[in-house]
Amino acid sequence: MAQVRRFKDADKEAVHTLFTNGMKDNMNALIWEAIKNVPGVKEACLAVPTLALIGARSFRSSSGFSLLFTTLAAAAVPVAVAVKLWSSLRDYVSHSLNDDLKNILDFYKHPSAFWVAELDGEVVGCTALQSHSADLAELRRMSVKAGLRRSGVAKKLGQTLIAHAKATGHKKVYLVTTSGQKPALALYKRLGWYEAKVWQSHGLTFHRLELDLE
Repeated sequence: MAQVRRFKDADKEAVHTLFTNGMKDNMNALIWEAIKNVPGVKEACLAVPTLALIGARSFRSSSGFSLLFTTLAAAAVPVAVAVKLWSSLRDYVSHSLNDDLKNILDFYKHPSAFWVAELDGEVVGCTALQSHSADLAELRRMSVKAGLRRSGVAKKLGQTLIAHAKATGHKKVYLVTTSGQKPALALYKRLGWYEAKVWQSHGLTFHRLELDLE
């Protein structure tokens, strides 16, 4: 069973790897979510295989050329969405590694905190609590190594964070995630978090979850 402990400087490279790999692992879900949320893009994606098949069969005719052109145009839309999202996420990862994840101990000073989950000497998960005021704090940087997700590691990290938030006098904790993170959303709700706000941006649906500690 993984053990949760406070972050040490020696964990920095492992945390960076966890965070980067976690973003890469979630890429397909995020891209598909963005594609579904852009008007007409989902339909274009579903139409591409059929248009391509019909166009290939009638390639020698003018209608075949027209159909193939339509197919390419339909395919270009989801590709453009995917490329834009990939670029945005790449910039987000780069910014994060040079923001709070660059000097973790300095950024997450008490009453904030950063934890890692360790299994057989390997860092396999992490999370952080950022204190914004005496009453309000934010859950950030929750990530678990692929293969150990849904094994209780994230739950243990979450419970440790909540206990610390209560002990430091915070009255509410919040987090922001996306609809593409279905297992994470389910876990948070099992731990007592509730939906406070839902909005869309760049084709993604964002959820603000909150947890009352009083």
